[in-house]
Amino acid sequence: MADTFAGAAIPDFLPGAKQLRTICGFWRRILAFVIDVLLIGLFGIILGLFFSGFFERLGRWGPLLGFMISLAYFGFFNSSKGDGQTPGKRLLQIRVVDREGNRISLPRSLARYAILGAPWFLDSSLPQFLQASRFGTVFEFLLSGMSVAFIYLYIFNRATRQSLHDLIVGTYVVESASNGRVEVPVVWKGHLYIAVASVMIVLLGGPLVATKFSQAGPFPELFSIQRAVGQMDNVASVGVTINRQVGSATFTTLIVTVQWNPPPRDDEKAVAQVAARVLATDPKAASRDYLVIRRVSGYNIGIARSTKFRDFNFTPAQWQQKIRDASTAA
Repeated sequence: MADTFAGAAIPDFLPGAKQLRTICGFWRRILAFVIDVLLIGLFGIILGLFFSGFFERLGRWGPLLGFMISLAYFGFFNSSKGDGQTPGKRLLQIRVVDREGNRISLPRSLARYAILGAPWFLDSSLPQFLQASRFGTVFEFLLSGMSVAFIYLYIFNRATRQSLHDLIVGTYVVESASNGRVEVPVVWKGHLYIAVASVMIVLLGGPLVATKFSQAGPFPELFSIQRAVGQMDNVASVGVTINRQVGSATFTTLIVTVQWNPPPRDDEKAVAQVAARVLATDPKAASRDYLVIRRVSGYNIGIARSTKFRDFNFTPAQWQQKIRDASTAA
């Protein structure tokens, strides 16, 4: 077995060449990951300068593009093709290997990152109609449970520092100066049980908590408005909040944040249609002091985003007039 440095092979028998690979420490691995994320983010920002219009049309599918870019980056560099080192790992002198200390294949490296990246990218890619479905709810909590397991294992599995993706594909992050097989301490099996339990608790308990939460206070009204607007044509995402301003006078503002895909040609007409749907759905529409339809534009590709807001703020009575005007103009 031989390691490399500056393109030259270092025979195992030379002084200073360790015969067992040493597991990388916590902070070096974190710092290497931060460097890689910054590099990918910079690449995403540069792409946004040239393809912002295309990215905006992708809508909620945008994070999938960022996922594919990240998959190609980490998959290539962490494999034998990239000598097991992303630029961040190369700077911090660490690399990805298997139990025998060998660089891993490209397919294995792609699978490793796909497992790691899925919870961070796929959750925000679900279309609005799937988010409101039972499948979407279960899928989101499954990804959330996986995120908890990732974090737990990386922090508390101090013996090998393997998180869920490393355990599944059988990889280790080691010091690049070491050589030979991986020096693997005994891993407490309780870590695996806790990780699996974390996924199951979030997966099974999350929907129950969310259901009870959605049935308390003003949330039933807000969710009904969100569902109604989310069913409109070309609506990619919807958010609904209530803002109460208390002072010499108390004002209640209902804020409905909407992003369309593709973007509407006539903003005035599009927001008037949303306002009409909100007023027809909201049982307390007449008691609101203001209704704000917040038109969101921009893009989110997971590794970079650009967001712009335009608020249309009127009283319910003023909205009724605008709705009539839009209907007459049509």
